Amino acid sequence: MSDAFQVESKWEFCFDPQDTGILEGWFRKKPEKTETVQLPHAWSRQSGRDVPQIGFYFSEFLLDKSFAGKRIVIRLESLDPVATVWLNGEELVNSSGSHQTLEVEASHLVKPDDNNFLAIRLRSVDSPEQPDDKARQEIPVGGIYQRYHYAGILGTVSVFGFPKAGVRAINCFPDYEADRVTLEAKLWNTKNHTIEIEYTITNPDGDAGSVTKKIKVDHENGGHSLNIQLDDGKPWSPWAPTLYTVEAGVVGGYKIKRSFGIRRVSIERGIFQINHQPLRLRGVLFPQVFPFLGGTPATERNLRKELQQIKDAGFNVIRSGGAPFAKDVLDNCDQIGLLVLQESPCYNQKSNRDSLESLKHQLQAMVDRDGAHPCIFGWVVGSENGSMVLENGNKLLRFMSEIDPSRPSFSNLRSVYLDSQGGGKVDLCKVFEPATAAINPYESHNIHAWFPVSVRSFSMLANYCTSKEAKTLSDGLHGSKSFWERYNYMREDLAGKVLVDGLGIGVPENTAELLKEAKKFGDSYEVRILKGLNASLEEGLKARNITQWADVDAFWAEASDLIRESLSKQIDALSINPQVGGIVLENWADHG
Repeated sequence: MSDAFQVESKWEFCFDPQDTGILEGWFRKKPEKTETVQLPHAWSRQSGRDVPQIGFYFSEFLLDKSFAGKRIVIRLESLDPVATVWLNGEELVNSSGSHQTLEVEASHLVKPDDNNFLAIRLRSVDSPEQPDDKARQEIPVGGIYQRYHYAGILGTVSVFGFPKAGVRAINCFPDYEADRVTLEAKLWNTKNHTIEIEYTITNPDGDAGSVTKKIKVDHENGGHSLNIQLDDGKPWSPWAPTLYTVEAGVVGGYKIKRSFGIRRVSIERGIFQINHQPLRLRGVLFPQVFPFLGGTPATERNLRKELQQIKDAGFNVIRSGGAPFAKDVLDNCDQIGLLVLQESPCYNQKSNRDSLESLKHQLQAMVDRDGAHPCIFGWVVGSENGSMVLENGNKLLRFMSEIDPSRPSFSNLRSVYLDSQGGGKVDLCKVFEPATAAINPYESHNIHAWFPVSVRSFSMLANYCTSKEAKTLSDGLHGSKSFWERYNYMREDLAGKVLVDGLGIGVPENTAELLKEAKKFGDSYEVRILKGLNASLEEGLKARNITQWADVDAFWAEASDLIRESLSKQIDALSINPQVGGIVLENWADHG
């Protein structure tokens, strides 16, 4: 057996509807009734069925004699959102947060040359709080978690064994101009320990070269950085996704393998660029794990085909909306040349010191895990920013630039709402000075424009954030003139364009049919959204003097045409706006 492996044996799962699993000792012995599942796995409300808020995962793995006397670390990736882990009946770790990656010392609990029993208890953030729990507002999770009974294991579980040192992560920071890459290895090691690390790089043609470095690591769990010159480096880009691979490991031990690309991403005077070529971002929200009205991730889907369809349709970037993309999504995007805005979940998180440190830990783990992927165009700090990012946005963006200076970071501001008559508002609590004045120029702004788009709305979108035309908008429309003067002065000072993120409203399924099903859910968030959508559809259609329909299908045909026409007008308006450097549509499924 290798000194590093994934726990891929049969995983078993069961709900704990009465929260009796701990009392009944499920962490020592699994209950009689379980179902076999594959990782990644998640659960949420499905088809009107009330789903419990707590679940247990169980697995057994065998360690052979080669692990005896070695240091053992277990890595658990993307646990959501409140987790407790036991190994062989003893508590290993407990933690809370969205898509958290935990690395836990397990040497004192594992049994070499024997079966080891792993139990993981997860519960959603809307389950009843325990006495020792953090408040929901202190847990870094996306908004979707507060509307669904959402929980699960969205990554892998791995076991690492090594005598005194091992590599736990490898990141790659390319220098496009110099045909060079900086490799940063993070280690598990004892203090004042001398080790040899071997790096092997394979170029796109399959040619490989290795270098071994002997280093002394002064501090426990330190790191090592190495610059490697590449001969005749071949760049990665959306139009030529050329990949290198790197393997790194302590000599004689296991190795970690990553793909990377030689490319440069930047935002210069508000213009998005890759390898110094200007690029207008055209993106879609690609909901990896959050289908409308809940449900678990689809187990039978051709992910590569879906992503290729997105690129073939003329889009060049995707964003998940509320959670970071998993490794299989990122691997495919690396290979086909589809850019990614990788997002950390942070929705209305309480702003205090503990919450800030928790979010920083989550951001660091995300960069360590995903930083080598060339498809990642930038990091999105927070999902529909709450008080945490508003009050600490500057600190978080500086933190991101320190741990990954090779990419821009975006602060997601939810800001503009337009009604069907051309009126609307700027969400002052999200963009009002001085909170925004310190945030860097890479904001992404949600614009919610309903239908139909009026002449006033079209003008607003076409001039959004420009320093000339926006001042002429009448008082009472999207804020007063004085507000726009101050707002645009800030824009000029930053010289930054905006990324319009979450543009428009998605084209949903037949809402009449959905509303019939929605009765099962009571007065939930989704039901309120559906009712509001239905009312807006009827209002918009009546504005076009369409007041009677022969049947539901006739109503839906008119409504669908209206939504698509409105969305096209929104895109046209923003396309001629010089301050808009990119657009991310609401939902890929609506346009595919």
